[in-house]
Amino acid sequence: MSDRSQANNADQENKRDPDNPNSSPQRTQPTLIVTKPKVHKTKFDSVFTEAPACIICPRCQQRVVTDVVYVNGSCTWLTCTCLCCFCCILGCCLIPFCVDRCLDVEHHCPECKWLVGKYERL
Repeated sequence: MSDRSQANNADQENKRDPDNPNSSPQRTQPTLIVTKPKVHKTKFDSVFTEAPACIICPRCQQRVVTDVVYVNGSCTWLTCTCLCCFCCILGCCLIPFCVDRCLDVEHHCPECKWLVGKYERL
């Protein structure tokens, strides 16, 4: 018997009718199920505002009141652009960079200096 006919006979034996109780069970491949990890929001997502917050630092595990640092953000640049386009030519468009209400707020742990969160105006 040739190799081809042996392979055909082996395939026919593995493909018997599943409705026939006298046939042997079909061979199946194992199934691998892959799932994506779930993304959980931290409990700090809604805590941060422009004022310091009392939290437990996720890095050093200390209960602290955060240090706040004001940084330029999208609200700052948008206000500057609007002032420049509509009315302020003589440098008044730079005022938003000096006003805390236009700046984003970063919250840092005072113990380990870790950036714990950020409050963005826009």
